Amino acid sequence: MAPYTQGFWLFCGLGACVFAALATNWRRVVFLTAGFIAATAWVRLGRMPDPAWMEGLAVCIVILIFMRPKFVWVAIVFGGILASLLGSLLQFEGVGVFPAMLSPAALLVVSVGFGMCRPKFAPAAIRDDALILIAVLGLLLAVAPGLAEGWRSAVTLNVGERGASSQAVPVWVLVMGGASLGLGGAYSVWRRS
Repeated sequence: MAPYTQGFWLFCGLGACVFAALATNWRRVVFLTAGFIAATAWVRLGRMPDPAWMEGLAVCIVILIFMRPKFVWVAIVFGGILASLLGSLLQFEGVGVFPAMLSPAALLVVSVGFGMCRPKFAPAAIRDDALILIAVLGLLLAVAPGLAEGWRSAVTLNVGERGASSQAVPVWVLVMGGASLGLGGAYSVWRRS
């Protein structure tokens, strides 16, 4: 199994839990169920969506929720879709149809159950942090295959050069890593103040 497939598994499971926790009333549970059933029917027809598109769509949905909170139902429907995709991934790995679809459905039931019965399970601050985590994870997983392919191409083109510069870590990697750490730390400090 490719690392990107494992990342998509993680993304689907985490995204389903986070988006399902937004279903705090029965009307929203109907949206979640509708997303799960529609995606299950759609994937049954042999249509598996591209993981990069699903991850990019999750980033857009998180941005939409923060900009327009009244569209939270879109995220809830998407949570059902992610749970269904998780079940389809389990089936692809050889798990039977019933257990493969029962596992993500149980994941949704637990997340919704705790979210509705225990208000302290997912307070607004935790939900916001979880949504940001989903957006960052989705963005990283969406661009990772392209970056890895570009990196392999660059290494292939530089095989003839045996200089120290071909073996060194590029500057943009260090800058991107430093910026990510700095922004994460700044966000953490801002969140706690």
